[in-house]
Amino acid sequence: MPQVEEPPKDHVAPSDAARDALHKLAELRAYAQQYFSAKADKLKLTARNIAIMTALGIIGLIAAGATLVISLVMLLAGIAGAIGALAGGRMWVGNLVVGLLVLGIFVGGAIVGLGILKKAMMKATVKKYELVQKQQRDSFGRSSRDRTAAAGSVEI
Repeated sequence: MPQVEEPPKDHVAPSDAARDALHKLAELRAYAQQYFSAKADKLKLTARNIAIMTALGIIGLIAAGATLVISLVMLLAGIAGAIGALAGGRMWVGNLVVGLLVLGIFVGGAIVGLGILKKAMMKATVKKYELVQKQQRDSFGRSSRDRTAAAGSVEI
């Protein structure tokens, strides 16, 4: 009887190799799913932390603003009370004086601030057109203002 050779020990049957490859692909798929799930959870956690910190910051700003307003009201009420006491107990005088004083400070500040802003804007505009005229002189030998002045329409 002829003798059948046995396959070498390191030889794996094709069906076993395919089964092993499918098993390893399933394992790789499970690892990849876990990896991407962890990345998604990390992004969600980061977004949640940003939202929480933003909310806490807004609450802190509101609390600080309210504290400032309350402090100013108490200060102004105290000043008005002191003026009212000096006016012989006429509290309306203290309220009127403090109200007018605070209103005057705000109106005066707005007028001065707008004046400074207007002056700065005018200075920037003049500087801009002086630069344009300089560039025209450098490029063409004269500016639009020089041409108008030569025609006698504008003083230099």
